[in-house]
Amino acid sequence: MNINIFERILLPLKRKIMLIIGKCILVAVDNSNKNMKLQLSGLKNESITNIERYQEYGFESYPKKDSEVLAAFIDGNRDNGIVICVNDKRYRPTDLNEGDVCVYDHAGLRITLNSTGIIIKTGDASTWKPNVLAVDPFTGMPHGGIPAGITKLKGA
Repeated sequence: MNINIFERILLPLKRKIMLIIGKCILVAVDNSNKNMKLQLSGLKNESITNIERYQEYGFESYPKKDSEVLAAFIDGNRDNGIVICVNDKRYRPTDLNEGDVCVYDHAGLRITLNSTGIIIKTGDASTWKPNVLAVDPFTGMPHGGIPAGITKLKGA
């Protein structure tokens, strides 16, 4: 078979494969229904509307405009997609250690779980004063604070 004919036959398949996963920019959020719908900016001058955002059960967030979005498009059809992940590197903590888990927002609020306990930080990041709640090595229960071992410390 001639190579040019083979390439011509595979070209539509290649295009669909290239369009299955896309990195987009968040333009707007519709949070008024049971499923969050996003409007995205995709390829050059491409506007993708009413794309459903999938989130983990028990976790919910409302992303800020201009966040980065990873979307999957069924059969490479840009009108039939789902949002897999939303990332906003403007606010992502970069000081975590291996194994740490952190919930954070754009305003500087952070709840970090690590091997020494729970750290809660509130307010502006420039005034953070961490409160580390260590775990008692004998009972496995947190030291200090309220019985649950979680305290809130204002940043000023």
